[in-house]
Amino acid sequence: MYTRNRTSSNITGYGLYLYFLGLSFRNTSKALSFLKIAKTGHVSIWNWLQKYRPWKYFKKRKIKGYIIDETAIKADSSELICLWVIIEPKHKEILAMVISKKEICLLQSDFCLR
Repeated sequence: MYTRNRTSSNITGYGLYLYFLGLSFRNTSKALSFLKIAKTGHVSIWNWLQKYRPWKYFKKRKIKGYIIDETAIKADSSELICLWVIIEPKHKEILAMVISKKEICLLQSDFCLR
């Protein structure tokens, strides 16, 4: 009689972790087999994702407003570098961070005002 071998929760966790790092389903299965953790197919990883549904634990929050902060930093060669940070004030989260040169800073500030 055929007995089914279940995949352990550690292997499932590694697979989902690799997928959420940005690997595709196929590359995740290749990485698991290359690391000699488990030999699984990409469909198994897709099934794990459907079974455990991690997105149901994360609620998307609607952003009603944000703050853009620009800081000019003088580099060693006397050129200015701009650091842009976009902050959501209610939950105090950083939404984005961009570093650019001073010539681009003026264009980006014009763009943000539109």
